[in-house]
Amino acid sequence: MYILLVGYPPFGGATEHAILRQVRKGQYTFTGPNWDAISDDAKHCIKQMLVMKASRRATATELLDEKWFKHASAVSDKVIDYLQCVCSLRLPACVYTLLTR
Repeated sequence: MYILLVGYPPFGGATEHAILRQVRKGQYTFTGPNWDAISDDAKHCIKQMLVMKASRRATATELLDEKWFKHASAVSDKVIDYLQCVCSLRLPACVYTLLTR
């Protein structure tokens, strides 16, 4: 998810050893311009996914219940509805539907 949001992995380093050291320590950041547009809710979900101790890491069910996933699901439903309208060439109706939801 981290990579999908910003395009690079959470753990970096000059060498493989440095990267693995960060992975073991669970060291990552949300810094840089790519993170400016990412919501706090999304960052919260990422933090829950990157918990090093498996017994404390959020489950898929728990994550799907998070505010960010629920919002993303609602947004993607709107996008799917809009694309279906566009594909059927009913653009004015699509724009109206998208704006009134």
